[in-house]
Amino acid sequence: MKKGNLSGNFAEKIDIGKVRKTNEDRSLAVVDPYGDVMLVVCDGMGGENKGDLAASLAIETIDELFRKVRRFKTALSAKRFIKKCFKIANKIIFNESNTREVYKNMGTCISATIITEFFMVTGQMGDTRIYKLENGRLEQMTTDHNLAMREFRMGNITKDEIKTYKNRHVLTNALGIHKVAASDIEEYEYHGESIFVCSDGLYNNVSEIELESILKGNDSTSQKVNELINLANANGGSDNIAAVLWECK
Repeated sequence: MKKGNLSGNFAEKIDIGKVRKTNEDRSLAVVDPYGDVMLVVCDGMGGENKGDLAASLAIETIDELFRKVRRFKTALSAKRFIKKCFKIANKIIFNESNTREVYKNMGTCISATIITEFFMVTGQMGDTRIYKLENGRLEQMTTDHNLAMREFRMGNITKDEIKTYKNRHVLTNALGIHKVAASDIEEYEYHGESIFVCSDGLYNNVSEIELESILKGNDSTSQKVNELINLANANGGSDNIAAVLWECK
């Protein structure tokens, strides 16, 4: 893909995993007419309360908004756009959750990023994640919104204890569960790093060493995504999986 001043490839895929009966993960990878890229992963929550619907509503809303937007000339304009996307999607999901009892309390984790030639912006609610691969080193760009991370920030547990903390999967934030969306939105310079967005069904079943090794390999972008999902399933496939990868040329 080459449009505007940004050149590269992206691949996306979702998988039901080995345990769940339905897939509540959704993903999006899209480029606008100016070459700016947007990547999104949603991990629906609610099970019988239709987490799959919440995730789909978020993806569909953001996709429609992105296809209508003008070029992002500044990081501030991209930050405002992601904030707008989260606000509108949150309202749609929240209102829908009040239409039927079965939809009550549905919501979705979401990680979204806009990548341009010179900058990138990330938006975060929940425990989906955005990583970057820079000079062969993997780095998590987002902060998980869950009880384990809250306890770590308060100094009650160590970094090594986060992975084994008994309530680590309890979320402190997600899209659609409150009337007003409170999100983390950050901006960064962009220098051609590979960007990977995924749900916890992937990173809980693939170590960071394995993730880094595959992302810095020589396979194609789509092959890397397939390899990571296959590895997550081989390691148990304990949840739905969503993965989106952008690689700059």
